[in-house]
Amino acid sequence: MESRDCSQKPKTSGTLALPRCCEHLCHRRLAASLPAVSPPTFGSSYHARGNLKLPYAELDEPFEFYFDANNSRSHINFYHGLDHIYTRGDMYKYGTTLKISPETVDTSGKACFQINGTADAPVVTPQNALPDLTGFKFAGATELNGQKVNKWVNVTKVYSRSSTYTFYTTSSEPIVPVQYVMMGYDSLLGSHYDKYIVEYTFFDDHTP
Repeated sequence: MESRDCSQKPKTSGTLALPRCCEHLCHRRLAASLPAVSPPTFGSSYHARGNLKLPYAELDEPFEFYFDANNSRSHINFYHGLDHIYTRGDMYKYGTTLKISPETVDTSGKACFQINGTADAPVVTPQNALPDLTGFKFAGATELNGQKVNKWVNVTKVYSRSSTYTFYTTSSEPIVPVQYVMMGYDSLLGSHYDKYIVEYTFFDDHTP
């Protein structure tokens, strides 16, 4: 039988307040009692729109994603088409990545940057707007912004620091992504330790 030090004061007052130790055990047992549910899958191709937010930096970037894993290609644009990034594993021997961005803030001209893959660093994996849910555990049903959702959580160490990743989907069919919260390193685009929120406002798994 597991025991805890119950000398700590409860969080709340009143005769029905639980000691902190009991709260801890109850939360652990509740998590252990949740059914073993496999994470959802979303197929090998999709079209998604939404917003990438960094609350601490006060950034809110609208994005649109096209993902086609079967042909090793993806296309993402930010700010309603201002920036475009194409990942094409189906081009050239080792694939290529192209980025189209405005040349300056004063003109309408655009510049194209291309980085080709090599034998040591091939471009074979298209950029994904959805996380790899391997290792995520079902954390129950909840509400998010007034919507009933299912919650999935993965806590892992990245570069010796703990990162918490939380993924929300609709709770009823069709199952589609709702929000992905990263408190740690960005597992999608790769970036520094911060809080990232990816909100999905549109999702279609029939349009690559």
